[in-house]
Amino acid sequence: MDVVDTQLADLKQEINVLKNERAKAKKALEEALEMGKPADIRADLRSLLDSATTELKRIGEIELELIKQKNLGASFSTVPRESFLRCLREAGIATSNPAAQKIIDTIARRYPNHMLAVAGSRDACLELYREVKELPATYTRGVIQNQLNISINGPMPGQKFILTAIDLGAGRRCLIKMLSPPQLVTLAPPSELEKAVAMEMEVSEIVSKAQIPGLVISEVVIVNVSHAEGLSVGIGSRPALKMRHYHSPLTQVPQLSEHLIYREFRRVYSALVSLHALNLVHMDVKSDNVFVDEDCLWNLGDFGSCRQVNSPIWTFTEVFNPYAISQFNTSVIPAMDMVLLCVMICVELKKETWKSRLWGKGQRVQHELIKKSMSDIEEAIFRDEILCLYEESYAKVVTHLQ
Repeated sequence: MDVVDTQLADLKQEINVLKNERAKAKKALEEALEMGKPADIRADLRSLLDSATTELKRIGEIELELIKQKNLGASFSTVPRESFLRCLREAGIATSNPAAQKIIDTIARRYPNHMLAVAGSRDACLELYREVKELPATYTRGVIQNQLNISINGPMPGQKFILTAIDLGAGRRCLIKMLSPPQLVTLAPPSELEKAVAMEMEVSEIVSKAQIPGLVISEVVIVNVSHAEGLSVGIGSRPALKMRHYHSPLTQVPQLSEHLIYREFRRVYSALVSLHALNLVHMDVKSDNVFVDEDCLWNLGDFGSCRQVNSPIWTFTEVFNPYAISQFNTSVIPAMDMVLLCVMICVELKKETWKSRLWGKGQRVQHELIKKSMSDIEEAIFRDEILCLYEESYAKVVTHLQ
């Protein structure tokens, strides 16, 4: 089988998956219309149907072009591809790597016009490569849809491990997070980090049962992954979390007012108090792990670093801790979460300049710079409350680490 035959076979599989996706979307839309579901749900389903139809048309045109070239005994022009490969190599991508070759083949097959448009620009080629790398393969999307009746779209903005989706059965938007060991600074061997996945599943179930406001509620599902392109996990039966749809992570939200930040500080603080009452410490409170809904309410998620109180630390985000955590036997205490919460608030007060304000000359946030940032808060109640919480929690952690 030559290159064109291989590409035609791949396209045929892709067309079959998309046809199935379009049929399910059409059925879900018809049911939503009959049941009088909200307009935004109907709009999402109609958008999904239109998207599948457009994609089918686009792939159909590529298929016809391939058939035409095959009949003429021709093959794809190698000029754009070679230029694309050269730009990727200049950007540091090992194009001979099998994984990289798969991504490049996908671009050539599914996005030939994109490849042609960016050829010659190193940055544009690299951006296209990274975007396609993060997309779940069509086959994978089809498997998830058949197993869970969920149509997978692309990654959530700013969260490449969380996939936006539509629950076709319920007719509403949702998110799917494929679970894998945390990609953070670690004090534990790889064998221990595998336990972090089980811990995240366990904590997610505990939190969902407790229904704590300000914490992400999710459902544990199992997905059989046959093609892992665009996913954060390998092939096999993999756990995932299905959760309600959130607008975006806090990192993607524009600058908020001090008043609104104070309101949500109180919300996440109360959520952490409730989490600690369950004998659990989050250990990774940061803007990346806070999900914002349509009402601008903050919800803390990602329990992959969570530990029981006084258990050894597994993982942490070094830059947001204003003290060194280096001892392998260091245990977690609730005050660590409160320090991280205060640091996160300082980041959100002036998002664009947080590094220059809080890092100074170091590689992590600095204690005195954090206090200075808090002292600049205009609302007195907010300023006094967060300063008191930070100083009290910081003192507890420093004493604990000694």
